[in-house]
Amino acid sequence: YGGDEFMAVLPEIELQEAVNIGQRIRQIVMEQSATDIPITVSIGITISIESDSRPEDMITRADKALYQAKSSGRNRVEAL
Repeated sequence: YGGDEFMAVLPEIELQEAVNIGQRIRQIVMEQSATDIPITVSIGITISIESDSRPEDMITRADKALYQAKSSGRNRVEAL
């Protein structure tokens, strides 16, 4: 999406299932990081809600969740 960020759209998925997928991605990246420099992943997740009038509304929430994950210690999944 920008810089060191990327986005995934998972249609017809519940929030908890998306969080579980995010946790699995985070864990796989950590396990595959076989270097002296640990690689961590911070993930922000949201789902579409009725009040979303444009795609940017979801992106804004996901971005807030991402920065919440980063400010809470990094290497975690946060959902809004």
